[in-house]
Parts: sequence; structure tokens; C-alpha cells
Amino acid sequence: MAQDEEGFRAIAKIALKAFDEGLFPDAEGKSKEEHKEQWKSWVKAIGKDTKRKGKALFHPLRLSITGRMSGPDVGELIYLLQTAQSWSIPCLVDLSSRMAQLRTYLEA
Repeated sequence: MAQDEEGFRAIAKIALKAFDEGLFPDAEGKSKEEHKEQWKSWVKAIGKDTKRKGKALFHPLRLSITGRMSGPDVGELIYLLQTAQSWSIPCLVDLSSRMAQLRTYLEA
């Protein structure tokens, strides 16, 4: 397995575990600023635990959560998606569905 794929799998497993355990940064009931601070703290903790920073942390994290290598800030995207869901605005792929896709990929 290539080092990049190993890095992706490691970060993806952390994100999925946090989601499953209710520890994933959640926008529900939070202001945009509160969510932003929660997101930054969560990402910083992952970086510290995995000894990754910069692109080595953010690229696998973005890919595991969004399925894309580039795009808007992931923390802001999550805030927007969760806010839209709470207002019953249909999303293309909600966070629960994305995590289900991620689980399927990791179990393959």
C-alpha cells in the first residue's frame, strides 16, 4: 500500500470513529464561530495524535469527509451542510451518507 493511501486510511478511520462516537465537530445549536473553534480544535488534536500537519493532514481529511481533493474550507462546508439539514434543505450528500460511503470503502 502506498504511503499516501496509508495516510488517507489512518485519517479516514479517525474521522469515521469520531463521527460514530458523536465526537465529530457538529454545527447543531452552535454559532458559526463556535463551530469554527470546535473544528479547529478537533483538527489540531488529530494533527497532534498523528504527528501530521499541513497538506499531510488536510488533504486526507478533506478527501475522507468530502470525497474531493480541493474545494471550500471543510469546517465551513460542514457547518453549511448541517445547517441546511436542520432547516430541511436537501443536500446533495449529507454527512451521514458520506460517512456511510467512507465506511464501505474502508471495509473493502
